[in-house]
Amino acid sequence: MNTTNSTDNTNSATVSQAPILIPPEAFSTLPEPPNAPFVRKQCFDDGHLWMGVVTTEVGATSPWHHHGEYDTLVYALEGEGTLEFGEGGRQSIRFQADGSVVMIPKGVVHREINTGSVPNKALVVRVGEGQSVIPASI
Repeated sequence: MNTTNSTDNTNSATVSQAPILIPPEAFSTLPEPPNAPFVRKQCFDDGHLWMGVVTTEVGATSPWHHHGEYDTLVYALEGEGTLEFGEGGRQSIRFQADGSVVMIPKGVVHREINTGSVPNKALVVRVGEGQSVIPASI
């Protein structure tokens, strides 16, 4: 007699996977688009999930860009700034390292400005596929 329930997914679960530790010294520094005033340290990329730490110098403004088919979550670890977006870049969100998360939907053209007195450092997670940083203009 077969006792397997058709809704039981235990046989399809991958139980051989285990957590992995990626120490900061294993993060790779990514090349930047032209005129990008930030440093991206990639800690994980499997083609659908990207995670890294991005540092932006005081007073720096990123070029206009979007993240293609990736939704992006930004958790500020240090500093503060402004994210400009929308028609003509007329909308903005102020962010700071207070525990808030900025969610940037896929395809939204934007730029970041470090308006604080210290370098901005953020944990960035992108979920999607394709090219993750695409130059744009407003």
